Order: sequence, then C-alpha cells, then structure tokens
Amino acid sequence: LCLLVDFGHAVSDFPDLFSDTGVLPRQALHGFWWPGVENSLYLMSGLAAVNDALLALHAVAILALLAGYRTRLAVLACLVFTISLQARNFMTNQGSDDLARLLLFAALFVPMGARWSVDAALSTRQLPQRLLSFGTMAIQVQAMCG
Repeated sequence: LCLLVDFGHAVSDFPDLFSDTGVLPRQALHGFWWPGVENSLYLMSGLAAVNDALLALHAVAILALLAGYRTRLAVLACLVFTISLQARNFMTNQGSDDLARLLLFAALFVPMGARWSVDAALSTRQLPQRLLSFGTMAIQVQAMCG
C-alpha cells in the first residue's frame, strides 16, 4: 500500500517534477551524469505517451504485488520501476525512498506470495508452517535498524 500511495503522489506531480516540461528536463539532468549514463527508464524519451505507458506498467506491477499475483516478478518490476522513477529526479528523494528500495530488494529473497495471495490460492504445493530465509532475516534486521 505504501508503494501505491507513493506512486499516486509521483503521478500527481509527474508533469512538474519528472517530465521535460518540469523543473528538471532530461537535458539538464544529463549535466549531472557522465556522458551516456542512462540510469532510469523514464529518461528514454520525453514523449508523454512513452511516460504514460511506463507509469501504466508501474501501476500494473504495484497492483500485481498488492494482489500477490506472480509475486516474484511483480517485486522485481516494482523494484526496477521504483528505482527508475526515483532516479529520474533524484533531487526529490528522501529517506523513505531509500528504505523502499532496500525493502523491495530484500523482498526478492522472501516468498512474498506464500500466504494470502493469488499465487498461494493457485498453488498446489503444501507450504511449510515457518518460512525462514536470508530475505526474511534481512527484512527483520532492516525493521530493527530503521
């Protein structure tokens, strides 16, 4: 839900903060990086249709993660799109953005779709009662350190 709320704020501010008509056009952003460095999908084009398509794919990934549908792929897509959106205008980032990236990365190693998800409902495998992995420990440690 936090990803969805953060995404909603980004969409509402997209023209002002993340587009070529906003405060940091792509040409100005390239002045901060070495020549040829493209660290965001949102930098590939200044066309509104391309950005709208990327935002739509980002929203689909967040909704798939929320529902627990193809969870590992949804986590990976959310991680890539979140990093791309945050890198498009890194001057708007704050500490919670760093935390979101860390938690999404750790979620790649956690069986996120094991319980209460579409993946779990469609699965025919019997799941263990306890789920312990490197990812679950990383998320617990991150929560304690935050």
